[in-house]
Amino acid sequence: MSSTSGPFVPRAAGARSAPSDGAPAGALPQRRLRPDAGPPDAGRPAAGLADAQPGVVAPDPRRFRALSVIAIAQLMIVLDASVVTIALPSAQRALHISVANRQWVLTAYTLAFGGLLLLGGRIADYLGRKRAFVVSLLGFAAASALGGLAQSAAMLFAARALQGAFAAAMAPAALSLLTVAFTEPRERA
Repeated sequence: MSSTSGPFVPRAAGARSAPSDGAPAGALPQRRLRPDAGPPDAGRPAAGLADAQPGVVAPDPRRFRALSVIAIAQLMIVLDASVVTIALPSAQRALHISVANRQWVLTAYTLAFGGLLLLGGRIADYLGRKRAFVVSLLGFAAASALGGLAQSAAMLFAARALQGAFAAAMAPAALSLLTVAFTEPRERA
């Protein structure tokens, strides 16, 4: 049996064979992404993207609704860190918070958010992106309501820390949902 019979030609390690499609010797062979590539009228009707390319899934049309929900959630996370400064003087008077303890309203949120952000990403990996996002969004809303109904300074500090913890779980889940919803580079720009 000759060494050139059959579809494969044995060669020395590291040696490149000359491509048969007219490319210069030493060039890497071109990969065909679709073995059935050809003009749309070559024996099959022109159809949508999913029909024309087997194995390609058409993008979900609901992803723009998801984008709006995720954008609002990210806005809540960013605004919640700073908007509390507007309500802080009235909360300080109503809950009899001392000037020295007033900073804890801001610090409790920021400390919990920054300290648990990596753990929030791991939770999103473990539970799933969507489930982690929904649970953390509901938890964030509940913690916000608890902070609004606070009857003491300690209750407000705890609610703010809880908000930061849920925000730390929501942020990485939201960003990972965006990366799987929008896979085309032109859509991400």
